[in-house]
Amino acid sequence: MVFAGTAMAVTDPNPAPGFSSADPITWTFSVEQTAKGTTEPNQQVVSGRAEASCGLAFVLGHRYVVYAVRVDGTLRTSLCSGTRELTPTEPPFALRRVGVYVYSSSRALQGFATERIGMARIGERPGPAALRLLLTPRFMRDNNVTTEIPAGTRVVSYHAASGTVRVTLSRRFATLSGRRLRRALAQVVLTVDATPGIERVRVRTELGALPGFDRPLVTADFAS
Repeated sequence: MVFAGTAMAVTDPNPAPGFSSADPITWTFSVEQTAKGTTEPNQQVVSGRAEASCGLAFVLGHRYVVYAVRVDGTLRTSLCSGTRELTPTEPPFALRRVGVYVYSSSRALQGFATERIGMARIGERPGPAALRLLLTPRFMRDNNVTTEIPAGTRVVSYHAASGTVRVTLSRRFATLSGRRLRRALAQVVLTVDATPGIERVRVRTELGALPGFDRPLVTADFAS
């Protein structure tokens, strides 16, 4: 279950000294918006007392996005669930759609880069957001697609000016060559080039230029 709400009340069954960090504390939230599941207007959620047991301590009157699961009939959240505090004016679920180019797991389409839609935070620029999703293994698993980009590749820098993006990737990308390098570059260029206002993409690694591709690239370079 995922919802946004304000922490309004807390029930501590064992406030006396000698408590355990795993003691269950019940928090009541006034629900503002629900993104997944069905919530009550005043939703109760249980968490451990302290961080030592992955518990969360909320501040009454503050807004949160709460990620919770139902365990034995009780809704529970934890430090590792993704629950986080919101600023007073922050939209709780403000996401934007971005296109990410990957390879289909289907044999019939395995040689063609295909677009999948990912959801990025509204505050992120579309180009860097799409690249972030492209380099996220979970995005590939969730969409049942494949990638030629080596696991662990990260964006070192991203700079856009006059219709050209200059992307520097980590040294993992420099291990590619031949057909794999061309296919991986196609993913990067098509993903970044889908950003409005971008016409060319120059890709390097932190080790330097990529042999044979030390120039601005466009989608047409990967028409085949």
